[in-house]
Amino acid sequence: MAAYVAEFIETNCLVGIAFCEPFAGSAAVSRHLLSKNLVDHAYLYEIDPGLYSFWKSAFDNTDELIDRVYSTKATLDEFDRQTAVLSDRGESNFRTLDKGFAFLFLNRTSYSGIVGAGPIGGRSQASDYPIDCRYNARALASQIRALSLIGPRVTVSNSDGIAAISEAGPNIFIYADPPYFSNGKKFYRDYFKVFDHYRLRKGLINSRAHWLLSYDYDHKVEYLYRNIPSSIISLYHSARAAGAKKELLVSPLGFNRRVAETVMDLPLVSLA
Repeated sequence: MAAYVAEFIETNCLVGIAFCEPFAGSAAVSRHLLSKNLVDHAYLYEIDPGLYSFWKSAFDNTDELIDRVYSTKATLDEFDRQTAVLSDRGESNFRTLDKGFAFLFLNRTSYSGIVGAGPIGGRSQASDYPIDCRYNARALASQIRALSLIGPRVTVSNSDGIAAISEAGPNIFIYADPPYFSNGKKFYRDYFKVFDHYRLRKGLINSRAHWLLSYDYDHKVEYLYRNIPSSIISLYHSARAAGAKKELLVSPLGFNRRVAETVMDLPLVSLA
């Protein structure tokens, strides 16, 4: 979606505007737009404390995070330790850096990158793919260092993205990519309930900001935004993907054409 959002911003003469991702996730769109200097600043809102801590650490404590990456080995014992850190609700006074590294470690060592899905290779480690197969310290350090370059132009908040939408002014462009309408509980730790989807709709419709909404296609969502211009695109998660995923785009700015885009898997933080 990053390339499409970039094109959307250029088409609507919004280059240089401040950008907001109220559901930051991998922040792929913000990272792309900042690297191309298409937006002035990015505001990331992430309600998941682990993912928020990762972004905060990558941007504000880069060297410490990299040191942690190099000094930690991907083992089952470490997997259990980092799981305990990320699960802690404040009883042990872990730092933001501790939580941020725990999220990164578990993202790299959990099945399909899904925190909570269990370790790659299982508890027996009898698989052809052991727990450390995706934990490449040098590559991770390089990617974190690259993130630090855009850090001065990023503000990260561990707060409600829908509230941020309601507060945004006309000098902001919002790209809202919320949790799935269907099956959200399967893929997100902080999934939306039906009420949250209606809250989001109200926030966007009443917002003074420019905005673009992206949803996994669902006829319920299409009906929910039936009075606002929309378009359907096809997303491919890799160049070799056998099929495409339909995505519904909604924006009061309108659409001048339908676009099919290839979206490659992200190398660092993937929530799918």
